[in-house]
Amino acid sequence: MRWSSLLLFIGCVILLLSGNELLLIPVFGLSVFPAGTLVAWLGFVFLAILCFPFTPIFKLHQISAYFAVFNALIWGIVSYVFAGNWQFEFSNESTDFIGSPEAFTWFKFYSLITFLFPIFTTLVFKLIKLFKKIDR
Repeated sequence: MRWSSLLLFIGCVILLLSGNELLLIPVFGLSVFPAGTLVAWLGFVFLAILCFPFTPIFKLHQISAYFAVFNALIWGIVSYVFAGNWQFEFSNESTDFIGSPEAFTWFKFYSLITFLFPIFTTLVFKLIKLFKKIDR
């Protein structure tokens, strides 16, 4: 499971960084839902699964991992709420919060947290596990 998540996550990153035209193709037959949105969303999910501890150290470790996966699963929906569209486009002309520059700031922050949280929790609990081994 870990290797497949790693390979799929790397594939998503490469596809997003390449800026391939495939990212603009509509998925699910919806012209307003580009493949790039789905690729980014799946990238967050694969990262959270990749960092998921199948043998948690503490109950907090397990709870953190479940939160990371849940957060990755709802990332697209929350991002849609910020942008008001599935392309995650924001505009200076927006008079409401949705789609505004302020919403874009929240979108960036939320996306960064969604990306960093599983990595951070994995590193913290790996360090705790390492120190527990050293204490013995």
